[in-house]
Amino acid sequence: MSWVQAVVWLATFFSGALAALLLGDRVKRSLAPESRLRRRALKAGLPRSVVQLPTEQLELAISRPPLWEYRLFQVALHAALSENASIAAELRFGLPKQKVQTLAPSETIDWLKRKWAEFMEFEPALQLAGSDLQVAFGQPGEPGDSELLVRVAKDFAAIHRRAIEWAISFREMHLPDDLRTLAACTSKASAVFTSAIEELDERTWFQLEKMLARSESEREELVVKITIVVASPYSQELAAELERATKLFERDPETW
Repeated sequence: MSWVQAVVWLATFFSGALAALLLGDRVKRSLAPESRLRRRALKAGLPRSVVQLPTEQLELAISRPPLWEYRLFQVALHAALSENASIAAELRFGLPKQKVQTLAPSETIDWLKRKWAEFMEFEPALQLAGSDLQVAFGQPGEPGDSELLVRVAKDFAAIHRRAIEWAISFREMHLPDDLRTLAACTSKASAVFTSAIEELDERTWFQLEKMLARSESEREELVVKITIVVASPYSQELAAELERATKLFERDPETW
């Protein structure tokens, strides 16, 4: 190696080392606020589940700006629902399924009954989550429960996902032509619950924008109550279709 090559090599080495050093320092500085935030949360005695929240949610839980409970819930709900975006698009756009399952008539009836039982669980689950949400917000004049707020947001998102998966499962099952009405009804029935949760996300954000635009004295007089009331208009239709399917099978199990 000539002395010229050696100089070039040394210059390249030191410039690379300097760049790595500067980059490392930049990463440390970018992580420092987040680390300090989590240390503050630990020092404040917040539960570990809260300490591990994403930065935006943790900042709300610690700094507690005006209406922080509602802001934390909305941010947590929006983040949790965004994780369902892919499967929601699969249902919305009717993406074709690679595998479709075919069952014997008697097994199909049992499968439909299980699906009916699952459907009947959605409404009570939403009502329970709505009740938990009011507890998480706290009584007027008292702070809310940050840990419970985030948990309830995830509960809503879990119900949202289960309702989508429930509707998709009908597209993964080969149903007789006589049950096309039932198959068509499932997406509409599922949408009642998924739309209620998506609207909760949007409505909470809209109400927050209106309240934050008011003066502090006006805000103190506000009591926000978010209720979830869902009654699927398709329950009777699903029940009737299931009963019809059972009668069809009982009448002619061989050819159905």
